[in-house]
Amino acid sequence: AILLLCYFVQLLPWILVPRGTYIYHYFPCVPFLVLAILLSLDTLADRGAKTAGGAESAAALQQKSRWPAALLLGIRVAAAHAGNSAGCKYWTAEPVVAEFADWVRENVPEGGRLAFSGATYNMLDWGTATYLPVMSGREMMAADYYSFPRGFVELNYPPQFYRRSTEAFLFFSRAYGVTHWAVADKRTLRFCEEEKGHFRLVARFQMQSTDLRVFAVTDPWAAGVTRFLEGEGSVEARERNIVVRPADTSVRRLVLRYNWRDGLRCLTPGAEIAPFAVDENLRFVEVRPNGADEVRIGYRCGNRPLAPNFDGTFHH
Repeated sequence: AILLLCYFVQLLPWILVPRGTYIYHYFPCVPFLVLAILLSLDTLADRGAKTAGGAESAAALQQKSRWPAALLLGIRVAAAHAGNSAGCKYWTAEPVVAEFADWVRENVPEGGRLAFSGATYNMLDWGTATYLPVMSGREMMAADYYSFPRGFVELNYPPQFYRRSTEAFLFFSRAYGVTHWAVADKRTLRFCEEEKGHFRLVARFQMQSTDLRVFAVTDPWAAGVTRFLEGEGSVEARERNIVVRPADTSVRRLVLRYNWRDGLRCLTPGAEIAPFAVDENLRFVEVRPNGADEVRIGYRCGNRPLAPNFDGTFHH
């Protein structure tokens, strides 16, 4: 019963997921399935021994020996996958991916961001852009979705509202502090080449079959961009919280270039956070230090479903 419970605890959540699922989503269920099968075979062997008058037959002993054999086999398989020496090997990244990450680290300022236009699925050497922030140490923005139902996400970036004009595109870049755009789709490439007063081609990489070009935003604000839309100080963004250290603790408010989400909460007594309207669509995080020299922001979604963005779809 415990094995079946563990099996379904791993399996049932994926049944409710609206996007497409793959074999690796089922992998956590496999150990419990194998153990359940072995337990069933072991039970049958016990019954066979009792039928034979209580003496264990050779088949029953062989059946019991499968437990340590299965354990050793599992360890061997896990070690093979961890060392990428199994029969079905993982694709490893080509050297150009590391070169691209190194370039981003050296050229995108710490307070800036790199954004990918269009859709990035399978753009980067049979992979996605999700691991690049870890490799480069820079924050990035992209529509890195795949296998979601039509209309659930928008497989394009920036959002459609900010692709309608040059002014809207530049407003989006300035609001989020995007100092560089990685471009592979023809529409944005043509746009950046035409708007030479705002964008300059600074790098080019051949990612698998993708000709990826990087344009730097040349507007004056990009030279001294920080994580603050308003105010000064330092921001440290982690997996589960954001740490804000104001340069001036007496300032009334700071505005961070991070999206507001229901579930964000201030962990510093006396300080406050609230949504800040950047325009009719974007909502950033407003921080009111109230004298605190460090403000910690956490996130707890609770039982609330994640709400879509202003246009009814999800973006990164």
